[in-house]
Amino acid sequence: MSIRQPNRLKRARRSPNLSEPLLSRNVTPGLNRNPGSRPQANSAFRATNSTPQPVTANAASQIFFPNEQFDLANEYNPANSTFTPQTTGVYSLQASYAFQPAVIGNFSLEIVFLINGVTFSLNNESFVGSLTGIISTSDILQLNAEDEVTVAMRSTAAGTILASSGTHFAAARLSSSGI
Repeated sequence: MSIRQPNRLKRARRSPNLSEPLLSRNVTPGLNRNPGSRPQANSAFRATNSTPQPVTANAASQIFFPNEQFDLANEYNPANSTFTPQTTGVYSLQASYAFQPAVIGNFSLEIVFLINGVTFSLNNESFVGSLTGIISTSDILQLNAEDEVTVAMRSTAAGTILASSGTHFAAARLSSSGI
């Protein structure tokens, strides 16, 4: 009785007739690529608030996020807390803030994204007898190149936006134009 040997793995050999490498030279790690378009750099940033920001009751206020943690495509301006995408595409946006009212009691908070001054993704929450309230909003939106995205808030009570990990603004591109 003969013992059958397992099949040996054969190494793939490249045909001498092929002029292109197995992996295209156009494939670059870390870049998104749509067929027929040039490679696009990844787009993502995250910023936090590093200093407390006082706010008055019932007044709409922009939230500032001057502490840039990362910005892959240099699209976030920490001086005015504005995200300006360089590429049209679908983006995931997320923002939140921690708020300390000046007087303990009931209050409501709102948070929105402003895209070229137009309100998107409103979230409104009420807090009962809370010392600190944290509110967030997130959305997946189609943005055009050069749109200006900021975050705004309103509170029914005077107080302070806290410099904490609960106060941040972030975005990442999910796909580019030609979707």
